[in-house]
Amino acid sequence: MATTNILIVDRSLEGARHLEQGVRGLGYAVCGVATCGREAVALAGAGEADLVLIDAALRGEMSGVEAAAEIGARLAVPVVFVVDDAAGTGSGTRSAAGCLHRHEACRPFGYVLRPMAWRQVDLIIRTALAAHARERALAAERRALRQRLDRTEEFNLQLESAFDCLDDAVILLDRERTALFPNAAARTLCGDAILNPDADRWLDEYELFEADGTTPVDPDESPLRKALRSTQAVTADMFVRSRHRPEGAYVNVTAKPLGGDPDGPRGGMLIVREVTRQRERDAQLHDTLAELREQNELIDAAFKSISDGIVVANAEGMFLYVNPAAEQIVGMGLTDAPQEQWSEKYGAFYPDRVTPMPSEDLPLLRAIRRRESVDEEDLFIRNPGRPDGVYIRVSARPLLNDVGGVRGGVIVFRDVTVRRFAEEALTNAFAEGRSEVLDTLVHNIGNAITSVTTGVETLRRTLANDPLQRSLSSLAAALDEHRDHWLEFLRDDARGRQVLPSILSLAAHYEARGRALMKTIQRVRNRAWRIADVIRTQREIDSAGMDRSNVDLKGALRNAVRVVSESLDRARVRTTVDCRGAPREIRIRESRFHQALVNLIKNAVEAIDDRGATDGRAPAPRIRIRAWSGDRYLNLEVADNGIGIPSTDSSLLFAPGYTTKRNGSGLGLHSVANFVIGSGGRIQALSDGAGKGTTMRVMLPLSSVLVAAPPAPASAGRNGPARERS
Repeated sequence: MATTNILIVDRSLEGARHLEQGVRGLGYAVCGVATCGREAVALAGAGEADLVLIDAALRGEMSGVEAAAEIGARLAVPVVFVVDDAAGTGSGTRSAAGCLHRHEACRPFGYVLRPMAWRQVDLIIRTALAAHARERALAAERRALRQRLDRTEEFNLQLESAFDCLDDAVILLDRERTALFPNAAARTLCGDAILNPDADRWLDEYELFEADGTTPVDPDESPLRKALRSTQAVTADMFVRSRHRPEGAYVNVTAKPLGGDPDGPRGGMLIVREVTRQRERDAQLHDTLAELREQNELIDAAFKSISDGIVVANAEGMFLYVNPAAEQIVGMGLTDAPQEQWSEKYGAFYPDRVTPMPSEDLPLLRAIRRRESVDEEDLFIRNPGRPDGVYIRVSARPLLNDVGGVRGGVIVFRDVTVRRFAEEALTNAFAEGRSEVLDTLVHNIGNAITSVTTGVETLRRTLANDPLQRSLSSLAAALDEHRDHWLEFLRDDARGRQVLPSILSLAAHYEARGRALMKTIQRVRNRAWRIADVIRTQREIDSAGMDRSNVDLKGALRNAVRVVSESLDRARVRTTVDCRGAPREIRIRESRFHQALVNLIKNAVEAIDDRGATDGRAPAPRIRIRAWSGDRYLNLEVADNGIGIPSTDSSLLFAPGYTTKRNGSGLGLHSVANFVIGSGGRIQALSDGAGKGTTMRVMLPLSSVLVAAPPAPASAGRNGPARERS
């Protein structure tokens, strides 16, 4: 058992020693002896004393009563006063009572009377220690109870705040159906009636209906009352109307019993969620889904009925949609082959029908992998479903998501086999120097001759029946008639006064007619030059053979420029030829290649002529011809700074008979396209729009035209590309 330490405080050292000796005799330990209040407080503050015996009559700077109050109140050490029995043994009780009254503010735990009865002292000490222990235990219990009450109050506040933050209405009820806690949402939804603590009263404030909004619900069958009668939660969709909400509201109600014992649940909780807007949104969603379903059915029906093939794939290369026309055109449907095997699986070739097209060049994969848009590109398909093969013309687009990422691709294609074979037949006719060359020659010369004859006839009619000549002759005759007195005639005669206005009018009319005649003469001259150009070009073409041969590329470009040199000089066009990075020789049908180059350069000259006619501030006319080798193609470009191409015209430029030029035939670019496509290549017309020039780009497969490794690109030098003409 632990030893009890007692601090002795007495007004005299002798009295303190007497107390110490007696206390030790009772079996207690003495942890200190003091003879003044300050010293007593200091020793008690050391923390070793379990009890303090202090002389109540202690005097000095701090009295015994003050020291006892400090030790008991601040240091929480029990204090027992030592008091003198001045009247002897018989008056001890009265002395102790008086001291208790005098010092009760110190809350001492007992009094010891002098002279000491040590057995009584021992009893008082034990009683004081026990009372102090009980008091500390009670204080600890009170503190614990206060903490629990504080935590409970804080929890209730947090619970109330949490409930008030809920969008759902929450109502708690006890066993007697007294509403204990309606949260903010409940007060908003249910109004003032919810504040009535009698649940039966405020439940009667509401009209309850089934979810259809018309079928009444018996109040006794409401979810809350049913839940209070059972041990199971009850959930229902209802329509509720009250004075607070006369328009009514659709709600989802959940009622749960709280706890339970043999006498039934201890209460209930009602959770109400307004779903009016949700029902409206659900109805709108239902209508929207029905509309979308109908639209999808219409779109699907449209896709199934159109003759063009449509194929959609995701970013991973999985086919998402293939319409029946696509399967029919290609000869097979969906495949689970990886993207790298698509070309082999479907039998895709370049338009030459011989060279297999790598899968990465397929328009659909170019759209998915490179975000590339493809317009009207031809492929040849040959597979077991299409053993004879079929030409298809494909357009492709990447499918982008909301943030611009590629989510897949779509292609639209159609069967152009018949058209392609017709174009090939026309190409062959060109290659053999037959129908289309003759048509072009006859058409161009015929148009020019027609314009010449029309202009000449206009001149003849104008000069043969000239009213101005007759007016001038009449005026001359009038002046000759009054030769001898023409001054008086001009001044006094009414006809004479009209001579000057007539002369001025005749001068104006002669000037206007002169301009008109000059336009006619210029048009006749231009058409005569046109005839000369056509005949010269045809002679140059006819002088070459039709078989494939090795052709000096730079020489071919120079020859093409030379053929149209007269037109270039007339339009003052500066021409440059740049063959850096291109092969020295190519193997190709020289006459067709030459004709294509001439047509491209003439097309550029005509574009510059049209620009000059419409824009007096245009820069100096210029044509730039470039040739270089790419990854798989020989690239040729003829770029001009002429009138440019409107965006709506680019897809029609190569159609037969289509032209945007005042004097164009519409056959030049068509024949170029036939030659390029027939050689397995591509042709593009690039322009930033009207008035911004045009670049015609021809791409010929190196596999079909390359006869020698291209030389290393030469440095440009200080003066840039070599100038062919300036």
